[in-house]
Amino acid sequence: MWSKSDAEADGPKPGTEVVAMSDMMPPEGLTRPLQPVVGNITQSSRVHVGHKFYKITQNVENTEMVKGHVLGLELISPAKANRLRCSVAVFVCWAFLVAFGLGFYLFQIVIQPSLEDIGLNETWYFHRDDWQAMPMYGQDFLKLPLKYVVIGHTGWQACEEKYSCIDKMMETQRDNLGRGFKDIVPNFLSVATGDFRTDEPNTLQFEHVNILLEQLVKKGVLEPDFVLYGQCQLAHNTIPPGPKIMDRLNELLHWDPKDKNKCLH
Repeated sequence: MWSKSDAEADGPKPGTEVVAMSDMMPPEGLTRPLQPVVGNITQSSRVHVGHKFYKITQNVENTEMVKGHVLGLELISPAKANRLRCSVAVFVCWAFLVAFGLGFYLFQIVIQPSLEDIGLNETWYFHRDDWQAMPMYGQDFLKLPLKYVVIGHTGWQACEEKYSCIDKMMETQRDNLGRGFKDIVPNFLSVATGDFRTDEPNTLQFEHVNILLEQLVKKGVLEPDFVLYGQCQLAHNTIPPGPKIMDRLNELLHWDPKDKNKCLH
């Protein structure tokens, strides 16, 4: 049996465990003794079960603490953390690419082409579809608004009828593409093309150009104080736009006659 001295020597101590037990004799009529009832171990270093003493040397952690500890290890597992970071990084990259692609599409397909429609509603103003333009090979966008306007000429035979002028426009585009340009070189062409070394421009051409220039200012394509030159004023010792045009450039808005004398005739 467990003596008093044992109890005093091995009494409850903080941080140890105790087994609650029962050494009741079996009720009358039962031949098998009752099994000792073991409860929660709370405090003790020695336990008496039946006729034997047991020394308890291992602490049992609280079940919830164990679960939390295991869960914590799962959450901070380096391998899983790395996989999570990689997944987030991949998602962010894809999201960026999708957003960039969508933005580029909106700019190229929706926003930028709208700049071709400058809101000029005149019977003599033709859009690309109107003159059956071929698809461009590429686009180079200028930073708007622009400061300078340059007047040149095509050098082709003049036209006056709608369909003959459309044919000249298509011919000009084919020629420009064939020489390595991405599209037709001029941003705008007069209704009547021509070689103004010999062809005489008509007054309507200058009136239409001025209407176009005013509209481009309104749309923010040109600065209000833009400056206009003939091509030969910038590329000295050349002919375009031709002497017949140079003689009348003063009819166009904001023309600057600087270096006019360096144009060939």
